[in-house]
Amino acid sequence: MAVAGLVGLLAGCSTPSAPPVPTTSATHAPTSAGRSTGVASPSDGRPSSTGVAGNPDRIRADDRLLNRLATALGDQDSTAFGALITDRDPKFTGTARMIFANLGRLSPTVLQLRATGRTAALGRQRRALLGPGAYAAEVQLRWQVPGDRAPSDQTVWMTFTPDKRTGAGDDTGTGLRWAGVTDAPGGHRPTPIWWLEPIRVDHDQHATVIGGPGVELTSWLGRADRAARDVSVQFASAPDGPWRRWNGRLVVIIPSSENRLEQLLGVKKGTEAALAAISWPDGSQTAAAPIRIMINSGNLQPDLGARIVLTHEAVHVATASPTSAAPTWLIEGFADYVAYRDYPDAQQAAARALLQRVSDSGAPRQLPTDRDFTGSAEDLDLVYAQSWLACRYLARRYGSDALFAFYAAVNRSASGQIDAAARTAFGIDQDQLVAGWRNYLSAAARRRQL
Repeated sequence: MAVAGLVGLLAGCSTPSAPPVPTTSATHAPTSAGRSTGVASPSDGRPSSTGVAGNPDRIRADDRLLNRLATALGDQDSTAFGALITDRDPKFTGTARMIFANLGRLSPTVLQLRATGRTAALGRQRRALLGPGAYAAEVQLRWQVPGDRAPSDQTVWMTFTPDKRTGAGDDTGTGLRWAGVTDAPGGHRPTPIWWLEPIRVDHDQHATVIGGPGVELTSWLGRADRAARDVSVQFASAPDGPWRRWNGRLVVIIPSSENRLEQLLGVKKGTEAALAAISWPDGSQTAAAPIRIMINSGNLQPDLGARIVLTHEAVHVATASPTSAAPTWLIEGFADYVAYRDYPDAQQAAARALLQRVSDSGAPRQLPTDRDFTGSAEDLDLVYAQSWLACRYLARRYGSDALFAFYAAVNRSASGQIDAAARTAFGIDQDQLVAGWRNYLSAAARRRQL
């Protein structure tokens, strides 16, 4: 089966151009079971700042409002929720209703809102609209859906205003109302999809899929379900490794556009035009965050390409690769190796460009470096193919169990060095590994096939 440009799709599965903006407040411990809504104790571990919300009394007032909001959202109590929203900005009413409806569809098992203590003043026009006492407050969101290994945490900015007018429903005990989401200071930060646009949700035993407007959920759920099952089957008989800690489920998020994807990731507009998909530790602490697959559906048109990319990303989730010290060539090459085992008819097309380059110019002198994964799209095609075929060579020469054991050993190491792991798994050193891989590529190039 010919699959033109398939390696290019996998080459779009790289890390984004900028890291997530870290939150400045401490995270709560994950909730162990059931739905959790509300806030924790507001008094400790949060920075104070100048401004209206910089004192403990104001933080407690913010948290009382946030607690009521989280409860109303979790219970889907539209009356209680509406009483906590100001009517001074008609444009925000629609946004608040969208967030309420989104969380009703999402049904998170954990939903918590917590003031960090950081605030920002509003501009003159916004104060004129919302009242002189209105201000923006940084809020930590924690949320979890079926399939997540733990809750994620992100920070958003919410605008609050004192509002004690008759009929406003002053049941917060503070007189505060939620008044907006657009008054954040400058900068980019990861943001939940349900905060940004209307969503729909579908799930089954192996996957939860969250999509923006225009996303066809049924087909994406089918692809995600198959990817999770295929990867689980391969790892079930593999030697011990990081995959043993995987719960066998995926959370896949498909925003409506590339711009929305960049907002989800917290990067500048236009920086991820080549990105097809990414396995993203969706939180401020990589080691503890749930790893979710983010899809740029505009770069994944062919159905076969989308299925292979999802399987590749499922390997990243199963191995928790964002937390690994292993070199990028091994992380990406191993994910490709596992993915292509389920799609053998796609392998020849995926290797074609690299084999032609080897035929013309000879085999690469060394394995790809981490810096090689930041090159142009054409270069990335070759780098991904080099990495995949390094893993394919090792599996063909020494057996797939040996490759899996090698990956697990490098993953366990603090430094990500491969020499000791290669000696244990294959009985060779790093120089011999590279030499064998180069010979394998040269032989395949002479045959013009794998």
